[in-house]
Amino acid sequence: MVSMPFLIIKADPAQQIVYGWGNVSIADGDLVTDLQGDQIEPADLERAVTDFMLHSRESGVMHEGEPVGDVVASLVTTPDVMKAFFGDEVKTVPVGWMLGVKVRNKAIFRRVVAGELKAFSIQGTADRVPA
Repeated sequence: MVSMPFLIIKADPAQQIVYGWGNVSIADGDLVTDLQGDQIEPADLERAVTDFMLHSRESGVMHEGEPVGDVVASLVTTPDVMKAFFGDEVKTVPVGWMLGVKVRNKAIFRRVVAGELKAFSIQGTADRVPA
């Protein structure tokens, strides 16, 4: 079992877009446990991301208040997708969800750049099943 923070990897000040992992299901061959103690199977993550991209695409801050951004880039890095893009060259990419969020609120974007807001967090509902 691996525990992993879903850190923001890159901030683009010119466009006010932040990029990072929204979730990682598998890293180094092991299921990843998030900060709430949850694990998401890759197929479940892919279904959840598809539903989110079809019906929402908005991003908030700490699961509170009005949305302050929109998801503008999204890729679920399943082995099949990675092989389709890169062939057999890529073997160490985690199975998860990479995303980019255009932050509409300048004050919130400054908090990201300052390191105050350093990770994405999926807000949603699911049925918990004991491991």
